[in-house]
Amino acid sequence: MQRHDHERPLAPSCNYGNTANPLGNDPNYPAAISAPPVHRSLPACTTQNTVITFNPGYYDDAHALTDMMASSSPCRDSTWWFKPGAYYFDFHNTTNPLLDSGGGNVWTIDNGTLVAGTPVNGAGQVIASPPVPATIPGSCNNPIKDANAVGVQFVFGGDSQLVVKSGQAEICGTYSTTRPPVAIYGLKSGAESDTVLTGRKLTTVVSQGDFNPTATTVNLADVDTTNFATWKAKKKNDNTTVSVNGFAAPAAIPAGSVLKSAAVKVVHRHTHPTTFDGLTVTLTPTGGTPLTGTSVGRLGSPAFQTDSIPIDVSRTGSLARAIYNGTYSGARIDVRVNLSEKDDIEDIDAIQLDLTYTAPALRAGSGCVTTGPYTGSGNASRCAVVTSTGSPNNQFYVQGTTYTPIAALDLTLNNAAEQVFRFGVVTRTLWVKLTGSFSYTGPVIEVPDDSPGFVFSVYLSVYVCAAPGPCSTSGNPSLRAKVAFVDADPVTPVAGARQVSVLSYSATR
Repeated sequence: MQRHDHERPLAPSCNYGNTANPLGNDPNYPAAISAPPVHRSLPACTTQNTVITFNPGYYDDAHALTDMMASSSPCRDSTWWFKPGAYYFDFHNTTNPLLDSGGGNVWTIDNGTLVAGTPVNGAGQVIASPPVPATIPGSCNNPIKDANAVGVQFVFGGDSQLVVKSGQAEICGTYSTTRPPVAIYGLKSGAESDTVLTGRKLTTVVSQGDFNPTATTVNLADVDTTNFATWKAKKKNDNTTVSVNGFAAPAAIPAGSVLKSAAVKVVHRHTHPTTFDGLTVTLTPTGGTPLTGTSVGRLGSPAFQTDSIPIDVSRTGSLARAIYNGTYSGARIDVRVNLSEKDDIEDIDAIQLDLTYTAPALRAGSGCVTTGPYTGSGNASRCAVVTSTGSPNNQFYVQGTTYTPIAALDLTLNNAAEQVFRFGVVTRTLWVKLTGSFSYTGPVIEVPDDSPGFVFSVYLSVYVCAAPGPCSTSGNPSLRAKVAFVDADPVTPVAGARQVSVLSYSATR
């Protein structure tokens, strides 16, 4: 923003806030999404100097995005085109073991040109696909210039961060007659929660083993202690295996979900009072590879007892992968029982599966993104949701409104060619720094004129006289106000119809 008063600064005070909101009134713009969109994998990255196309949706892997947009990438020097629509960036690199945690939840653009929105040519005409390289700025349809512009909204959740380093980026919002064209949105509400599925049941018996003929679906599905499968060891150190299928979730688990825990629950007993009935369970998700867990079992007892045997403890196996991919539809479970004494009798009352996972959710900004005060140098405890580093060749433009009310923005400007933030900024903290090569003389932030007619503003300075009569009007005034005068018709203004608004004021302490 341009500063128009070049006199000695006064104590800051303005009318944008009130007692309840001393930092200003939040316009509470709604996000373009009310629920997480479809989970997306990254497009193929095999050839440099190409257009790499992204589709709207939910992206959770900052490390993969950073690797793609690095100078060592197989598709380096490309144009990263984000087609029009809503994008939700909620990175889980630090909480999902299936994702590489290198670099944390920070997506860095260090190569190529990012174009977000409908691509246009140098004359502003819509084209099918952006060129390689794209010209930044002027690569996407600007909603401030075109009422037909259809762009993107980049929504950030959790502690997800975007850093524009040596790459270039232009993000264009969508024109609307009822709200600003918000192009970057930082969530300020929402949380994820765990889904707990206990006692998922089998539907078929694949193999009864030596539990034949008692290993039936009826006998093994429910914990009831009245219907159960039974087997008697024929020799010392005997074992047998019963295999069952089923254990589907009651509803499809959405792609992008993160496995928190899994355990096979076996309700069983045996008769020998001084030995253990060792258990080995193998769970194989449909279409996946086997996962194994073991238990020493229990001492013989007339009462049924329960062993919950953890599966996929690392959360990187086929079960975690199936849940993350949204392909989990059930599993096969093999339960092998080991009895050390001949004639020991094993009863199994139920075989069930317990699952806990976290589904994608809209999450409020958190962690270092919301921790203050921000001092203009990101670190592990305080960071900006969007950072532009000012590195050589670095360019960053937002053609639309930037809305990050509980997070910080940090820009170092190097070779700006026009306003960096178009259509205003709402943020908790804004840092703008200039490099020695910065030569652009215009405003960094452009705020659109939303007045009802022709408007001009003046600064009014108030001096307090010590005694009646004229006094000096030089030096530091007691009060200074910026006042706007609005005329519906500037050529023939109507007497008494001029609107007068105090935009801001400041007073000496």
